[in-house]
Amino acid sequence: MTRALILIFLILAAEAGVQLWRHYDLKASTDPVFFWKDAELVTRSDPTFGRALDVYRADRGMEAFRNLPAGARLQTFYIEWDGVEAGPFIDVSGHETDYCNVAAGFTLLEADVPRIFEIPGRPPFEFYYTRLADPSGKIVHAYKMPWIQGIGAWQINSAYNRSLRLQRSFLRHRGAARVIQFAVSGVASEEEAWAIVQRELQDRLEWRE
Repeated sequence: MTRALILIFLILAAEAGVQLWRHYDLKASTDPVFFWKDAELVTRSDPTFGRALDVYRADRGMEAFRNLPAGARLQTFYIEWDGVEAGPFIDVSGHETDYCNVAAGFTLLEADVPRIFEIPGRPPFEFYYTRLADPSGKIVHAYKMPWIQGIGAWQINSAYNRSLRLQRSFLRHRGAARVIQFAVSGVASEEEAWAIVQRELQDRLEWRE
């Protein structure tokens, strides 16, 4: 009888603890935040970018296309959240770049390869890289990084690891969030594509304390 009462007490205490943890008022991170310099950010947009803003429940974002010398082409996808909780944010935005592209008719050629962008005085940005072929056969180099204020770049190359996903489900952290994604085509190699992305990051990122 005593053991049964102890077990009931432990179950009730655990449930109470979970409820307190879930409803605890999180203080948002005050760490530095970066912004995309001179970006024309929108809160609403036409499809398909408009659907991404809705699905991601983002506060604002932008999609830009630019033709570069020697036939290269750069697509930039950038969205912002003023304040989100890490767990739900990653559930939506933390999937690999090939997830949507393959559904749109692209062929996956290479995946799960990190690319690191070093920032003096800041934690490094880790991008998830995929090499794809579009429906016409053109090679596309795609790079994606979810980022959370106070945590930094969120590694997504293990998003389907069940043990890791379970650990992340218990994470409670609040702050601003960003997703940056690039697609580069019309280049001779991935090294050339990554050089374009790094120059873009160097030119466009602005940090605010």
